Amino acid sequence: MPAAYLGCEDMTKKEILKQTLLHKKTPEVPYALKRRFGNEITFFGGMNTQYTMPFGTVAEVASEMRKLVRELGREGGFILTPGIIVQEDVPRENVLTFIRVCREQAF
Repeated sequence: MPAAYLGCEDMTKKEILKQTLLHKKTPEVPYALKRRFGNEITFFGGMNTQYTMPFGTVAEVASEMRKLVRELGREGGFILTPGIIVQEDVPRENVLTFIRVCREQAF
């Protein structure tokens, strides 16, 4: 697990619980954390707001969101959000896709 992601590759469950949101700097880190901790922690965010939301296609936004729900949402413990404020450079179509895919998910 890359140390740059949450600040320390040897974080304990307690330390991770102190985190308020996931900043995706490495695409596979949230999935590695889910494998490591399962449903012992809740993930908030995870949507890539540095690349996918502002620069991705509508299909890429939908695909990433569905993967997040499928992988991080397994056995509960996932709150689907962009993770941080959606900036003004995000295309309207990507924001609408985010909303549409959220509504399609069976929570």
